[in-house]
Amino acid sequence: MKTCPCKECTDRHPACHGDCEIFHDWKHPLECLQADKAKDRMIDNVLVNDRIERTWIRSGRKKCKR
Repeated sequence: MKTCPCKECTDRHPACHGDCEIFHDWKHPLECLQADKAKDRMIDNVLVNDRIERTWIRSGRKKCKR
């Protein structure tokens, strides 16, 4: 992955990320990747929690309330 384009930018100023098209083009794929990873983690958590619930139900034990 290439480094952030801000490192050597001569047009840097406070809050320039809001209107910099070069930064937006660099950051967008990273945000998409992060969103995909978050979705995968959520799916994994649901699958694990569902498996735990089923184990507790099959064993006849009551689940502890936290």
